[in-house]
Amino acid sequence: MAYIMGSDTGGGGKTGSKGKLTPDKLTDNKEKPTRTESKTEEKGGKRGGSYTAPAAPVSAGAYTAASVSGGGGSPVVDTYYEDMRDDTRRRYEDLIGANDAAADKAAARARQQAEEQRTALDAEYQGVNRQLYRDYKQQERLLPQQMAARGYGGGLTESSRLRLRHGYEEGLGQNERSRIGQRSKIDAALAQQEYETRAAADRANVQARQNMYASLAQLRSEQHQQTRADAQERAARLAAAGDYSGYRALGYSEGEIAYLSNMWGAMNPLLAENQSYGHFSDEGRVKNTAAWQVANYLRKIKGADAAVDYIAEEMAAGNLTTAEADDLRKYLRNEG
Repeated sequence: MAYIMGSDTGGGGKTGSKGKLTPDKLTDNKEKPTRTESKTEEKGGKRGGSYTAPAAPVSAGAYTAASVSGGGGSPVVDTYYEDMRDDTRRRYEDLIGANDAAADKAAARARQQAEEQRTALDAEYQGVNRQLYRDYKQQERLLPQQMAARGYGGGLTESSRLRLRHGYEEGLGQNERSRIGQRSKIDAALAQQEYETRAAADRANVQARQNMYASLAQLRSEQHQQTRADAQERAARLAAAGDYSGYRALGYSEGEIAYLSNMWGAMNPLLAENQSYGHFSDEGRVKNTAAWQVANYLRKIKGADAAVDYIAEEMAAGNLTTAEADDLRKYLRNEG
């Protein structure tokens, strides 16, 4: 019988209703910050000019789920691939279970057939034994007449009766040995059939497990590529605002990140001043850049009270979360 081994390709995110999940070809080249030459102007003792932040190391692909404030991997992507891996394991476990059930069913059918053969065999040999008995009894009954007709009697007749009995018993013995031999052939054929059935199922299950491991490895590879693509996109978005912390997830050293940040600050001094909140820890960093710029402007022009009132209005309008508002107030207190 045929057993199922499954496909040797994973049920990964390349196809399906969830859309393309594999990012474009990735590279690990780390780009140093590049400057575009332009004439500079001296304004208020600060050097102006233009600076092109490093682009994202690669395109992030068609499916992205990481947020600017997120960590290394996207919960959406991670959950999707966890579900895919669970589904892959479940499908192959079901497949292996079906192979085992089919093997057990085939073996049970073979045992039933063997038992039917044994029953028929025994019935056949029992019929032979009965015929031997009838023949023996008929010969035993006719023996005295046959011996008398030949003029024999006494002890000779008795010895003939013993030879007749011995022949009958010898016939029974030969018949039993033949029956046992035939049953042994049935048992051997059954054992061979059970072995081949189980071996075929085991081979199919081994191949199915290998295919499952290949599918899981493919899913892990796709998840790694997607996670890196999301990290690259996040790093690029942060870098555009002068925050190079996202490059840490891409393998950049602290020295490289500091170098990029300092270069961005040197080439964008006015923006760098408005982003000084970036020196807070990750927990205290202001996430809403636009709100911060307005609040900082009001603080400088109208005073801290105007900035605080603005923050309260934005919270009431639902444009700022409590955490973002607390971050803004924290910085305003530090600056006050």
